[in-house]
Amino acid sequence: MQDCLHLVYATDANYLFLTRVSLCSAAWMCATPGNLVFHILDCGIPDAEWERFVGEARAAVGDVAIERHSLDMAQFAGFPKWRGTSMAVYGRLDIPRILPNLDWCVYADADTLFTDDPLKLLALRDPDAAMLGQLGTQPYQHFGKWYDKHHIEQDWTHYVCSGFLLINLAWFRAHDVTARCLDLIRTYPDIPCVDETVLNLACAGHVKGLPHEWGIFAYLAFEEPRPACIHYLFGIALPTRMRFRWGGGYLDAAVVWLNFVREVLGVPRTAIRPDIPWWRWLAVRTYCRLTKWLVCAALCLPRFRRNPRWRELRSRYATRANARLLSPAFWRVRRFPIRGGTPNKCR
Repeated sequence: MQDCLHLVYATDANYLFLTRVSLCSAAWMCATPGNLVFHILDCGIPDAEWERFVGEARAAVGDVAIERHSLDMAQFAGFPKWRGTSMAVYGRLDIPRILPNLDWCVYADADTLFTDDPLKLLALRDPDAAMLGQLGTQPYQHFGKWYDKHHIEQDWTHYVCSGFLLINLAWFRAHDVTARCLDLIRTYPDIPCVDETVLNLACAGHVKGLPHEWGIFAYLAFEEPRPACIHYLFGIALPTRMRFRWGGGYLDAAVVWLNFVREVLGVPRTAIRPDIPWWRWLAVRTYCRLTKWLVCAALCLPRFRRNPRWRELRSRYATRANARLLSPAFWRVRRFPIRGGTPNKCR
Protein backbone atom coordinates (compact mmCIF):
# COMPACT_ATOMS: atom_id res chain seq x y z
CA MET A 1 0.00 0.00 0.00
CA GLN A 2 3.03 2.28 0.27
CA ASP A 3 2.89 3.08 -3.44
CA CYS A 4 -0.84 3.78 -3.44
CA LEU A 5 -2.35 7.24 -3.36
CA HIS A 6 -5.81 7.62 -1.90
CA LEU A 7 -7.41 10.86 -3.07
CA VAL A 8 -10.44 11.97 -1.07
CA TYR A 9 -13.25 14.40 -1.94
CA ALA A 10 -16.24 15.39 0.20
CA THR A 11 -19.20 16.61 -1.80
CA ASP A 12 -22.93 16.85 -2.13
CA ALA A 13 -24.92 17.08 -5.35
CA ASN A 14 -24.23 20.81 -5.68
CA TYR A 15 -20.50 20.32 -6.32
CA LEU A 16 -20.54 16.99 -8.14
CA PHE A 17 -19.55 18.43 -11.51
CA LEU A 18 -16.58 20.30 -10.06
CA THR A 19 -15.55 17.13 -8.24
CA ARG A 20 -15.64 15.23 -11.54
CA VAL A 21 -13.37 17.84 -13.12
CA SER A 22 -10.78 17.56 -10.35
CA LEU A 23 -10.97 13.76 -10.17
CA CYS A 24 -10.60 13.35 -13.92
CA SER A 25 -7.65 15.74 -14.05
CA ALA A 26 -5.86 13.64 -11.40
CA ALA A 27 -6.56 10.43 -13.31
CA TRP A 28 -5.53 12.04 -16.61
CA MET A 29 -2.14 13.08 -15.25
CA CYS A 30 -1.44 9.90 -13.25
CA ALA A 31 1.53 7.81 -14.41
CA THR A 32 0.18 4.51 -13.07
CA PRO A 33 -3.59 4.70 -12.50
CA GLY A 34 -3.51 1.26 -10.87
CA ASN A 35 -1.88 2.97 -7.88
CA LEU A 36 -4.65 5.54 -7.48
CA VAL A 37 -7.98 5.24 -5.67
CA PHE A 38 -10.61 7.96 -5.43
CA HIS A 39 -12.80 8.14 -2.33
CA ILE A 40 -15.96 10.24 -2.50
CA LEU A 41 -17.44 11.16 0.87
CA ASP A 42 -21.15 11.33 0.10
CA CYS A 43 -22.65 14.32 1.88
CA GLY A 44 -25.96 14.12 0.03
CA ILE A 45 -25.79 12.63 -3.47
CA PRO A 46 -28.91 10.98 -4.97
CA ASP A 47 -28.23 7.50 -6.38
CA ALA A 48 -29.12 8.53 -9.93
CA GLU A 49 -26.67 11.43 -9.80
CA TRP A 50 -23.98 9.14 -8.39
CA GLU A 51 -24.37 6.65 -11.23
CA ARG A 52 -24.16 9.46 -13.75
CA PHE A 53 -21.09 10.90 -12.02
CA VAL A 54 -19.18 7.60 -12.09
CA GLY A 55 -20.26 6.79 -15.64
CA GLU A 56 -19.20 10.15 -17.04
CA ALA A 57 -15.90 10.11 -15.16
CA ARG A 58 -14.97 6.65 -16.44
CA ALA A 59 -16.10 7.51 -19.95
CA ALA A 60 -13.60 10.37 -19.94
CA VAL A 61 -10.57 8.82 -18.22
CA GLY A 62 -11.06 5.05 -18.16
CA ASP A 63 -11.96 2.48 -15.53
CA VAL A 64 -10.49 4.24 -12.51
CA ALA A 65 -11.20 3.10 -8.95
CA ILE A 66 -13.94 5.26 -7.40
CA GLU A 67 -15.37 4.35 -3.99
CA ARG A 68 -18.41 5.90 -2.34
CA HIS A 69 -18.62 6.45 1.42
CA SER A 70 -21.82 7.70 3.03
CA LEU A 71 -21.36 10.20 5.85
CA ASP A 72 -23.59 10.59 8.88
CA MET A 73 -24.34 14.27 8.45
CA ALA A 74 -26.29 14.34 11.73
CA GLN A 75 -23.00 14.67 13.62
CA PHE A 76 -22.66 18.14 12.08
CA ALA A 77 -26.18 19.27 12.97
CA GLY A 78 -26.32 22.91 13.97
CA PHE A 79 -23.02 23.80 12.35
CA PRO A 80 -23.04 26.70 9.86
CA LYS A 81 -23.31 25.80 6.20
CA TRP A 82 -20.44 26.76 3.91
CA ARG A 83 -21.54 29.76 1.84
CA GLY A 84 -24.96 29.09 3.29
CA THR A 85 -25.60 26.08 1.06
CA SER A 86 -23.41 23.08 1.87
CA MET A 87 -22.41 20.92 4.84
CA ALA A 88 -19.86 18.98 2.78
CA VAL A 89 -17.13 21.25 4.13
CA TYR A 90 -17.12 19.15 7.32
CA GLY A 91 -16.57 15.86 5.51
CA ARG A 92 -12.78 16.15 5.69
CA LEU A 93 -12.98 16.05 9.49
CA ASP A 94 -14.40 12.51 9.35
CA ILE A 95 -11.80 10.93 7.06
CA PRO A 96 -9.90 9.04 9.81
CA ARG A 97 -13.07 7.13 10.73
CA ILE A 98 -14.28 6.60 7.17
CA LEU A 99 -10.92 5.16 6.04
CA PRO A 100 -9.75 3.26 9.14
CA ASN A 101 -7.17 1.11 7.34
CA LEU A 102 -5.24 3.96 5.74
CA ASP A 103 -2.30 5.81 7.25
CA TRP A 104 -2.14 8.58 4.63
CA CYS A 105 -4.44 10.24 2.12
CA VAL A 106 -4.73 13.40 0.08
CA TYR A 107 -7.82 15.53 0.56
CA ALA A 108 -8.77 17.89 -2.27
CA ASP A 109 -11.58 20.40 -2.62
CA ALA A 110 -13.67 20.18 -5.76
CA ASP A 111 -12.23 23.45 -7.07
CA THR A 112 -8.78 21.97 -7.75
CA LEU A 113 -7.17 20.95 -11.02
CA PHE A 114 -4.18 18.62 -11.35
CA THR A 115 -1.58 19.54 -13.96
CA ASP A 116 1.04 17.02 -12.84
CA ASP A 117 1.16 13.41 -11.65
CA PRO A 118 -0.59 13.13 -8.26
CA LEU A 119 1.55 10.12 -7.34
CA LYS A 120 4.45 12.52 -6.78
CA LEU A 121 2.74 13.46 -3.53
CA LEU A 122 3.71 10.08 -2.07
CA ALA A 123 7.32 11.23 -1.81
CA LEU A 124 6.24 14.22 0.32
CA ARG A 125 4.84 12.23 3.26
CA ASP A 126 6.47 13.27 6.52
CA PRO A 127 5.89 11.12 9.63
CA ASP A 128 6.52 14.13 11.87
CA ALA A 129 3.67 16.09 10.28
CA ALA A 130 -0.03 15.78 11.04
CA MET A 131 -0.87 17.44 7.74
CA LEU A 132 0.87 19.27 4.94
CA GLY A 133 -0.75 21.92 2.77
CA GLN A 134 -0.35 25.20 0.97
CA LEU A 135 0.87 27.80 3.44
CA GLY A 136 -1.66 30.61 3.76
CA THR A 137 -0.98 34.00 2.23
CA GLN A 138 -1.46 36.64 4.92
CA PRO A 139 -3.88 34.52 7.02
CA TYR A 140 -3.65 36.88 10.00
CA GLN A 141 -5.10 39.71 7.92
CA HIS A 142 -8.10 37.49 7.16
CA PHE A 143 -8.73 35.79 10.50
CA GLY A 144 -6.46 37.44 13.09
CA LYS A 145 -9.19 39.51 14.76
CA TRP A 146 -11.04 36.36 15.78
CA TYR A 147 -7.90 34.86 17.34
CA ASP A 148 -7.18 38.10 19.19
CA LYS A 149 -10.77 38.31 20.43
CA HIS A 150 -10.60 34.83 21.98
CA HIS A 151 -6.94 35.10 23.06
CA ILE A 152 -5.97 32.07 21.00
CA GLU A 153 -2.40 31.74 19.80
CA GLN A 154 -1.64 30.61 16.25
CA ASP A 155 1.68 30.14 14.49
CA TRP A 156 0.88 31.96 11.27
CA THR A 157 4.08 30.74 9.61
CA HIS A 158 2.64 27.22 9.79
CA TYR A 159 -0.98 27.88 8.85
CA VAL A 160 -2.21 25.95 5.82
CA CYS A 161 -5.24 26.08 3.55
CA SER A 162 -7.56 23.14 4.22
CA GLY A 163 -8.62 22.80 0.59
CA PHE A 164 -5.66 20.63 -0.42
CA LEU A 165 -4.02 18.50 2.26
CA LEU A 166 -1.66 15.57 2.56
CA ILE A 167 -3.00 14.02 5.76
CA ASN A 168 -1.27 11.70 8.21
CA LEU A 169 -4.35 9.72 9.22
CA ALA A 170 -2.43 7.66 11.77
CA TRP A 171 -1.47 10.88 13.57
CA PHE A 172 -5.05 12.14 13.38
CA ARG A 173 -6.32 8.98 15.07
CA ALA A 174 -3.59 8.92 17.70
CA HIS A 175 -4.40 12.50 18.70
CA ASP A 176 -8.19 12.27 18.28
CA VAL A 177 -8.18 15.21 15.86
CA THR A 178 -11.78 14.74 14.71
CA ALA A 179 -13.21 15.01 18.24
CA ARG A 180 -11.00 18.01 19.01
CA CYS A 181 -12.19 19.77 15.87
CA LEU A 182 -15.86 19.15 16.63
CA ASP A 183 -15.38 20.39 20.21
CA LEU A 184 -13.79 23.60 18.92
CA ILE A 185 -16.71 24.23 16.56
CA ARG A 186 -19.21 23.76 19.39
CA THR A 187 -17.19 25.97 21.74
CA TYR A 188 -16.73 28.83 19.27
CA PRO A 189 -19.87 29.24 17.12
CA ASP A 190 -18.41 32.40 15.56
CA ILE A 191 -15.30 30.63 14.27
CA PRO A 192 -14.19 31.85 10.82
CA CYS A 193 -13.38 29.53 7.91
CA VAL A 194 -14.53 26.73 10.18
CA ASP A 195 -12.84 23.55 8.94
CA GLU A 196 -9.55 25.30 8.20
CA THR A 197 -9.35 27.05 11.55
CA VAL A 198 -10.09 23.98 13.66
CA LEU A 199 -7.69 21.74 11.74
CA ASN A 200 -4.84 24.21 12.13
CA LEU A 201 -5.58 24.55 15.85
CA ALA A 202 -5.97 20.82 16.47
CA CYS A 203 -2.72 20.02 14.64
CA ALA A 204 -0.70 22.98 15.95
CA GLY A 205 3.00 22.25 16.06
CA HIS A 206 2.68 19.50 13.48
CA VAL A 207 1.56 21.50 10.44
CA LYS A 208 3.96 21.80 7.52
CA GLY A 209 3.89 23.32 4.06
CA LEU A 210 3.83 21.44 0.77
CA PRO A 211 6.07 22.56 -2.08
CA HIS A 212 4.51 25.71 -3.51
CA GLU A 213 3.37 24.06 -6.74
CA TRP A 214 1.00 21.69 -4.91
CA GLY A 215 -2.33 23.36 -4.15
CA ILE A 216 -1.04 26.70 -5.41
CA PHE A 217 -3.73 29.37 -5.38
CA ALA A 218 -5.09 30.32 -8.79
CA TYR A 219 -4.16 33.99 -8.46
CA LEU A 220 -0.53 32.91 -7.89
CA ALA A 221 -0.56 29.91 -10.23
CA PHE A 222 2.18 31.08 -12.56
CA GLU A 223 4.72 31.86 -9.87
CA GLU A 224 5.88 28.30 -10.45
CA PRO A 225 7.42 27.06 -13.72
CA ARG A 226 5.11 24.05 -13.45
CA PRO A 227 2.14 24.30 -11.10
CA ALA A 228 1.22 20.75 -10.11
CA CYS A 229 -2.26 21.33 -8.68
CA ILE A 230 -4.12 24.63 -8.94
CA HIS A 231 -6.60 25.55 -6.21
CA TYR A 232 -9.24 27.96 -7.45
CA LEU A 233 -10.59 28.83 -3.96
CA PHE A 234 -14.14 29.09 -5.35
CA GLY A 235 -13.13 32.58 -6.37
CA ILE A 236 -13.20 34.69 -9.48
CA ALA A 237 -10.65 32.49 -11.27
CA LEU A 238 -13.00 29.48 -11.20
CA PRO A 239 -14.84 29.59 -14.55
CA THR A 240 -18.21 28.76 -13.01
CA ARG A 241 -17.90 31.97 -10.97
CA MET A 242 -15.46 34.15 -12.89
CA ARG A 243 -16.39 37.71 -13.68
CA PHE A 244 -14.65 40.58 -15.38
CA ARG A 245 -12.16 42.53 -13.29
CA TRP A 246 -10.32 45.65 -14.38
CA GLY A 247 -7.26 44.25 -12.65
CA GLY A 248 -6.90 41.32 -15.02
CA GLY A 249 -9.95 40.27 -17.01
CA TYR A 250 -10.48 36.49 -17.00
CA LEU A 251 -7.36 35.01 -15.42
CA ASP A 252 -5.03 32.62 -17.26
CA ALA A 253 -5.77 29.94 -14.65
CA ALA A 254 -9.39 29.95 -15.82
CA VAL A 255 -8.22 29.17 -19.35
CA VAL A 256 -6.30 26.11 -18.10
CA TRP A 257 -9.44 24.77 -16.39
CA LEU A 258 -11.70 25.45 -19.37
CA ASN A 259 -9.28 23.79 -21.78
CA PHE A 260 -9.25 20.63 -19.67
CA VAL A 261 -13.03 20.51 -19.40
CA ARG A 262 -13.41 20.92 -23.17
CA GLU A 263 -10.59 18.63 -24.34
CA VAL A 264 -11.03 15.77 -21.86
CA LEU A 265 -14.63 15.95 -20.65
CA GLY A 266 -16.08 17.28 -23.89
CA VAL A 267 -17.89 20.19 -22.21
CA PRO A 268 -17.50 23.49 -24.11
CA ARG A 269 -17.03 26.86 -22.46
CA THR A 270 -20.48 27.98 -23.58
CA ALA A 271 -22.06 25.15 -21.58
CA ILE A 272 -20.18 26.27 -18.46
CA ARG A 273 -20.93 29.97 -18.93
CA PRO A 274 -23.68 30.55 -21.50
CA ASP A 275 -23.85 34.15 -20.27
CA ILE A 276 -20.44 34.90 -21.81
CA PRO A 277 -20.78 35.09 -25.62
CA TRP A 278 -17.75 34.50 -27.84
CA TRP A 279 -17.19 38.19 -28.54
CA ARG A 280 -17.08 39.07 -24.84
CA TRP A 281 -14.71 36.20 -24.14
CA LEU A 282 -12.42 37.34 -26.95
CA ALA A 283 -12.54 40.98 -25.86
CA VAL A 284 -11.80 40.25 -22.22
CA ARG A 285 -8.97 37.82 -23.03
CA THR A 286 -7.47 40.51 -25.28
CA TYR A 287 -7.75 42.95 -22.40
CA CYS A 288 -6.04 40.35 -20.20
CA ARG A 289 -3.07 40.14 -22.57
CA LEU A 290 -2.75 43.93 -22.67
CA THR A 291 -2.82 44.03 -18.87
CA LYS A 292 -0.09 41.39 -18.75
CA TRP A 293 2.15 43.46 -21.04
CA LEU A 294 1.53 46.53 -18.87
CA VAL A 295 2.47 44.64 -15.70
CA CYS A 296 5.59 43.17 -17.32
CA ALA A 297 6.66 46.61 -18.54
CA ALA A 298 6.11 48.14 -15.09
CA LEU A 299 8.20 45.42 -13.45
CA CYS A 300 11.18 46.48 -15.55
CA LEU A 301 11.34 49.55 -13.30
CA PRO A 302 12.90 49.12 -9.82
CA ARG A 303 10.09 51.06 -8.15
CA PHE A 304 7.49 48.52 -9.24
CA ARG A 305 9.76 45.50 -8.97
CA ARG A 306 10.15 46.15 -5.23
CA ASN A 307 6.39 46.28 -4.73
CA PRO A 308 4.98 42.85 -3.71
CA ARG A 309 1.56 43.79 -5.05
CA TRP A 310 2.96 44.15 -8.57
CA ARG A 311 4.88 40.89 -8.26
CA GLU A 312 1.64 39.19 -7.26
CA LEU A 313 -0.08 40.65 -10.32
CA ARG A 314 2.63 39.09 -12.49
CA SER A 315 1.83 35.69 -10.97
CA ARG A 316 -1.63 35.78 -12.54
CA TYR A 317 -0.21 35.47 -16.04
CA ALA A 318 1.62 32.61 -17.71
CA THR A 319 5.34 32.95 -18.37
CA ARG A 320 7.51 31.33 -21.01
CA ALA A 321 8.20 28.50 -18.58
CA ASN A 322 4.54 27.55 -18.16
CA ALA A 323 2.79 29.02 -21.20
CA ARG A 324 2.18 25.49 -22.51
CA LEU A 325 -0.57 25.17 -19.89
CA LEU A 326 -2.63 27.71 -21.83
CA SER A 327 -2.64 25.54 -24.94
CA PRO A 328 -5.52 23.08 -25.49
CA ALA A 329 -2.85 20.71 -26.84
CA PHE A 330 -1.52 20.27 -23.30
CA TRP A 331 -4.54 18.05 -22.58
CA ARG A 332 -5.00 16.34 -25.93
CA VAL A 333 -2.42 13.60 -25.58
CA ARG A 334 -2.55 11.43 -22.50
CA ARG A 335 0.92 10.29 -21.50
CA PHE A 336 -0.28 7.29 -19.52
CA PRO A 337 -3.45 5.76 -21.02
CA ILE A 338 -5.59 3.49 -18.85
CA ARG A 339 -6.10 0.15 -20.51
CA GLY A 340 -9.36 -1.66 -19.99
CA GLY A 341 -9.16 -4.38 -17.36
CA THR A 342 -5.98 -3.07 -15.73
CA PRO A 343 -6.14 -4.26 -12.09
CA ASN A 344 -5.99 -1.69 -9.33
CA LYS A 345 -3.23 -2.52 -6.84
CA CYS A 346 -4.70 -0.51 -3.99
CA ARG A 347 -8.11 -2.06 -3.46
